Amino acid sequence: MKKSQVLFLMISLAAMTLIGRDVFDRYAFPNIAHAQSTQPAQSGAQNKWEYCELVGSWGHRESFGNQVYSATIRYYQPSGWRTEMVELELPRVSSDGNAMADAKAIAKLGLQGWEMVQDRTSEGTTTRIYFKRPK
Repeated sequence: MKKSQVLFLMISLAAMTLIGRDVFDRYAFPNIAHAQSTQPAQSGAQNKWEYCELVGSWGHRESFGNQVYSATIRYYQPSGWRTEMVELELPRVSSDGNAMADAKAIAKLGLQGWEMVQDRTSEGTTTRIYFKRPK
C-alpha cells in the first residue's frame, strides 16, 4: 500500500469514528435532557421558571379554499393555564399540515427563549412537548 493510501485510510477511519460517535449520542439517547445549573445567581436567590407545553395540532378547517392547521400551546400559570393557538394556512390539503403547524409553534417558542425539556410519547407518536424558560 502506498503512503498516500494509508494516510487516506487513517483520516477516513478517524472521521467515521467522530461522526459515528456523534450519531450514536444523538439517536441512542434522544430523551436525556442535559442538566442545567440551578445554583443561585446571587447569594440567597433562586432561579424561577415558567413552563408551557405544545399540546399538538388538531386537524384543519377550510378558509377560502385553503386549509388552516392549528397547534395549541398551553402556558402554565399559578391560577391554571392560558391557551394560545398558532395557525398555519396552506393552499391545499397537505398530509404534513399538522406537523408543519407544530413546527411553526416550536419555532415561535424557541424565538421567545423557551427550551424543550421533555416530550411525552404514546405508541410511537409524540403527544405533548414540554418547555421551560427563566422567569
